[in-house]
Amino acid sequence: MENLRDCDIKIFLKFFKHKTLTNAKLSIGKDEKLKAIFDVISLVTSIQKSHMINKKAKLYNVKSLKDQAKLVLSGKEVSKHALNIMCAEYVWKDSSRLKHDLKVSTSNFPEYWFYIPDYSKEREQLEVRCVDSSHLLTRTRRKVCKGGIEHMTNEPWVKVARSKKTLITPIMIEDIVDPMSVPMAVTHFCSDVENTMRDNGDMDAASFCHAVRSWWKAEDESGISALDRIHMRIALRERHFGQCQFRALSSTNNVYKRVAFATMGSSCC
Repeated sequence: MENLRDCDIKIFLKFFKHKTLTNAKLSIGKDEKLKAIFDVISLVTSIQKSHMINKKAKLYNVKSLKDQAKLVLSGKEVSKHALNIMCAEYVWKDSSRLKHDLKVSTSNFPEYWFYIPDYSKEREQLEVRCVDSSHLLTRTRRKVCKGGIEHMTNEPWVKVARSKKTLITPIMIEDIVDPMSVPMAVTHFCSDVENTMRDNGDMDAASFCHAVRSWWKAEDESGISALDRIHMRIALRERHFGQCQFRALSSTNNVYKRVAFATMGSSCC
């Protein structure tokens, strides 16, 4: 019937109107006339079929749950602090290729003492990130001179320098003279500086000097047993751990409370 002329289709429509089977007007278009006729005889026009096919073919591109989650996590709704916690608690701890029960024999120290290196999938090997102790010592000295490590300022060292009882001077602290010098860093945490701090009542800074000096001795001197080295490192390690919220750390972090993670983390291992 769709091949019939419009005048021929009107004849069918007049007949159905005469039988009161439809209320369609004769002035409507050919497609509407056909639809009215086919509605009466319960047929579907090719126009309706094409409309139905197009309707079925319309697909909605729904993003996967993974993509939706990634979109939410990359937005402003989730803070970086929360992402660090997720990474530390659900990703980082499961990616290790070493056991977590490494201990020095005869020691009573808890597990998780040793540094666990990352694993490179491309090279199929462990990637050890090593920072030498002399670099850590000079880094610590520079950070102390600027202030901010363990919430301490550089004021205790400035007071010692102004007292002229030790080898350190105000310019060594305020201008950080020769920042890469190991002897100058050793002087910065020497026993004379520690004792002068105790006389000034700066007990926390004096304790920090003692912890750094003991750690440096464990790193620098030869002929010390592994167990003794642990005892010498434990003071600085416990200070760092006491200041650290591990739930806020992750393998993607570079800085923790304005202190380079390599500086704090490497001196704990």
